Amino acid sequence: MMMNSMKPFWKDRNVFVTGCTGFQGRYLIKELAKSSANITGLIRGKVLDSSTFQEGLYSKINVVHGTLEDFSIIQEALPKI
Repeated sequence: MMMNSMKPFWKDRNVFVTGCTGFQGRYLIKELAKSSANITGLIRGKVLDSSTFQEGLYSKINVVHGTLEDFSIIQEALPKI
């Protein structure tokens, strides 16, 4: 769990997260969302059985679909963060 003293630090900050459908990514975006961060998440594919979708976290982030290897996708994502 994120320390309460860090929550003000993340408020309204732009954050780019990869691996949003994984275990650590899901936990990270959940904690950042509680801190009112502006989250942009890179997601390779829609993994409907992922906790990110089941817990409704998907709706709390700006989603960019693609991979880190696709430079044009990263260029598209950067203005959002």
